[in-house]
Amino acid sequence: MVTTQVSLLARENTDVVAYGKDIDKFFVKKARQLDETIANLLRDPQPVGSPLDKPAQIILPVAVGGGQFPVNPVTREHIDAALKTARLLNYRRVDLPVFPFAPVDLGELEMCETLHERRGRSLPELIRQWQASDDYARSSFRNFLIKTYGEDAFPRTADMRAALAQTLSLAAARLGTSWTPVDTTDIGDTTPTAIDR
Repeated sequence: MVTTQVSLLARENTDVVAYGKDIDKFFVKKARQLDETIANLLRDPQPVGSPLDKPAQIILPVAVGGGQFPVNPVTREHIDAALKTARLLNYRRVDLPVFPFAPVDLGELEMCETLHERRGRSLPELIRQWQASDDYARSSFRNFLIKTYGEDAFPRTADMRAALAQTLSLAAARLGTSWTPVDTTDIGDTTPTAIDR
């Protein structure tokens, strides 16, 4: 999980040095941590206390960004070049069972949760489909998901609707009014609507 924000210099001044530092901060630093974990998962034999009884067969490194770093074919090239220069993850050795690095954001995770709830798709399955896509492998995960499943395939999940309803009910009570969520999942819109009584 990466929670840092894109620097002001990179975002507004298109500062190349600041942009490079952001890639290092968002992705290379996180990839180094994942790389250490991968080395442990591949140890043979596995150390005492490991949850694995043998070395991992397949590893899918994922970094979840909370800072909204733009992921597109251009930034993906820069991210991959930085990982390759640092010789991390699947660039450390070609024979390692490590899939390419997957940069995703919180919104994309929510989309995946919806696909898991409604269609039984797992996060690793969706990421591997994205990485194997001829047209969208270098684009954002969001673009791939929307293109593959359609823009209307991502209503809020049941747990998200319940949490939002609880929050809005508490807010309404503090404001001295009542609020009832309207469940419109059958017509495609899952955003609760306030009803003032």
